[in-house]
Parts: sequence; C-alpha cells; structure tokens
Amino acid sequence: MNQATLSRATAVSRLMRWLGAAARPPAPAPQQVDATGAERPFSLADWTVILQEAVRHGVHLLLAEHGQTIATPDYVMRWLAAETAANARRNDLLAAELSAILVGAAAAQVELIPFKGAHFLLERRSYPRPEVRPLADLDLLARPGQIPALRKVMQALGYSEESRVTWKHLSFIKPDNRHLASFSAGDPNNPRRVEVHSALAEDFLGLRLDLTTAAWGHSQPMEMEEMEMDAASVRLLPPWLLFLHLAAHASQDVWERKARLLQQADLQRVWQQLTHPDIAIIGGACAAPAAWFDAQGLSARDRAAASLVGVARLEPRLLLPSLTLLETAFPGALPPGLTAALAAPLPPALRAWLQHLSLAEVSLSNPAPRRLADNLRWTHGPAERVGALRRLLLPDRFGLLGNRFPRLVSSPLYPLAYPLHLVFLGGWLQRRLRRHGQRADGSLHQRMLDDLAHSLAAEANR
Repeated sequence: MNQATLSRATAVSRLMRWLGAAARPPAPAPQQVDATGAERPFSLADWTVILQEAVRHGVHLLLAEHGQTIATPDYVMRWLAAETAANARRNDLLAAELSAILVGAAAAQVELIPFKGAHFLLERRSYPRPEVRPLADLDLLARPGQIPALRKVMQALGYSEESRVTWKHLSFIKPDNRHLASFSAGDPNNPRRVEVHSALAEDFLGLRLDLTTAAWGHSQPMEMEEMEMDAASVRLLPPWLLFLHLAAHASQDVWERKARLLQQADLQRVWQQLTHPDIAIIGGACAAPAAWFDAQGLSARDRAAASLVGVARLEPRLLLPSLTLLETAFPGALPPGLTAALAAPLPPALRAWLQHLSLAEVSLSNPAPRRLADNLRWTHGPAERVGALRRLLLPDRFGLLGNRFPRLVSSPLYPLAYPLHLVFLGGWLQRRLRRHGQRADGSLHQRMLDDLAHSLAAEANR
C-alpha cells in the first residue's frame, strides 16, 4: 500500500474483512482485528473514505458496535458514538410511529405484515441493539382490499399520501417531516416515510420473484399485549421467509448495481436464527440435492415439514447474487453447496460472472456508469433479452420511468416522460460512445458524505 488515500473498492474490502471477522465465534482469548494493516497506519483521509463507504453501505453503526475489536482511532469512535446515539433516537421515533400505526390498523381490522427494517424493530433477535441498524423508512405489507381502510388510519394519524412513483408501494409521510433536518444520515428528524406494499415481490426488467401468497399463508400473529390490541392483526414473517425475501431484494439491488453490505449483514444475522425445518424449506426453494439435506443433518421429518409448506423452487437469479456476496462477506455463513445448487441451471457465462462477483463492483461504490450489458447480463435467450430491452426503451409508468422522473410521472402530464426518457437514453449512449463520464452519487447523498468528512475532521482536530 502506498501513501495514496484508499480507494473506494479497498475501503469496501476492509469493511467486509472487519465485519466478517467480528461475526465469527469468539476466540479463546480476545483479539483485535488489525484496522491498519502491516504497511502503514490509516490517515484521516483514509478513515474518511472508509466511513463514507460504511455510510454508503449502511454499516457504519455496525463499526461502532465492533469498534473496540477493530481498534479504530478515538476520533473515529467519537464520531461513531454520536451517529449511534442519533440513530437510537431516530429508531425510537420510528418504533413509536410503527406502534401507533399497528394499533390504528388493528382497530380498523386491517392486517399488516411489517418487513425489512420494520420487522427488526419488532422482532429483535437479529439486532438485540436496534440502534446499530439504520432505517430509512417503515415497510408494511397490506392486503389490496384493505388499503382504503388503511389510508383512513394513516390520515387519522396525521400522515399524507405522497404522489405515486413506483409500482411497489404507496408512500405516506407527516407534512412536518417532509424535509431534511440535516445532512447526517441518522438524524432523527430527517424524513420517516411509511411505505405500504400490496405485494411482497421483486422485479428487475421482467425478472420476478413473488412471495406474497407465502407471506399471508405462513406469517404468524405476533403477541402485542403491551399495545392492548388484537394480536391477530399484526403478523410476522417466519425466519425462512424473511431470509428469502431479503435475499431477493438484495439480489435485485445487485442487478441494479446498488447492493449494500448492510444487506449481507441482515442475511447473516437472520440465518443464525433458522431452525432445521427453516433450513430445509430454504434448501427446497433453492432446489438443493438430497445429498445436501443429508450433509446438513436434516431429518426425514424436517424434509416432510418443508414439503408441506409448498414453496416451490424460486427464481435462482433473484437469490444467487446476494447469497454469493453473503458467502464472500461472511465466510461460512451458509452451508456448503447451497449456492452451487442455485447456480446449476444457469448459463455457464452467468455462473462464471457470479463466482467472481465483487460487492464494490455491484454497488454505489462503483463510480463507472452502467452499461447496457449490465442490464442484460441476467437474460437467457432472445425472449428475455427482447423483454428487457422493451422495458428499458419503453418502461412502465411506475417502474423505471417513475424512478427517473418522479414528479412528472405522478402528474396528469406523465406521457411527456416518455420522450424525455428517450432523450435521456440518447445522452447516456453518447457518453458511452465517448467512453467518458462517471456514475455520480445523487447530489443529496453526496452532500451527506461531504458533511461526514467535515464532521470527522472536526473530531480529529479536537
């Protein structure tokens, strides 16, 4: 390593190494993970890049949790402690708001399934210290026929419905919470949206995995006696189904090249909670061979119970990318052979690409612009390629078009977004042909990273 500041890719690699080591069973004698390496100590500039990438990947608070074993400098620990305290206040607000929504929904006889971060707020085995898990919003699954009643609940609680820009969810926010309070990622008063989904599904240019039926069929009522409400109205996903959805969501982000290390941390922590029957169900969903079940010590009873669940083989291209990254970030987290079973039916070129998958390459840490090949890499055969190209050139209103032109798509003038989209593609193509330009962070996200650099420098100079 020379005296140059660390690259983004090197910082991501370090973060994976530290968090992977921290997740292993404790050694007989406490040991520190070397945060500097043998070459030279990390400078303030190095730590700035490391923490910027940690924020980009949502794992900066996990560094705070393991700061003593990573042997970080005092000024970094002070910055991490302040961020953790702010996020604790933010999560307390989100937990109180979630509780109020669940109570209101129960009174209206509306069933809800909290998932992703909202699940971790309620069921804390994966994150006993919820303050180290950042949450941007609350995700709730509702039955389509009950959404009108849920709208009334949200309005009664002071929420306003935002204009729709995506097929995935409706978005609600309180009017006095719409704007940024600061550029700190965990500021308690930054927007706290509630996203209401009618499907537990992921879709990337026609590559789709839908777990909605399984969610309503296998979720279980949660005991909520402290809220004085009907427990049957709040349902939690079983650990195996939570794991499968997190893997599908993270895999879609791989294809969109916005994967985050936090997603692998979530998967690693949820896997630790799985029972033998849970693992058998996941093995069935991944089409693992009989020898794999034997190697895991899964009994005939476990396999029979898994078969009764009725989860058929799931789309491997929306599971394998995230599980490959999980094995890289947390070696030994998954039993051997699971990803091999998923990879078996895939074309050789795609299997080879996935075997060498790099988190830095398929995340926002990669500044290079996306290529057409990135969007089509998953396709197999002309029908899938044509379908993906159609969705790129003429995207659905609440799909890619909504992501690119949210205000226009949510207005009656939304047809104007289509010619603008073609103009956008034309400019993108010109940049690609000239082979210049970088994929830039959104200006808001970049200002948050700049604010981090100033705050860290202030701590170092104290």
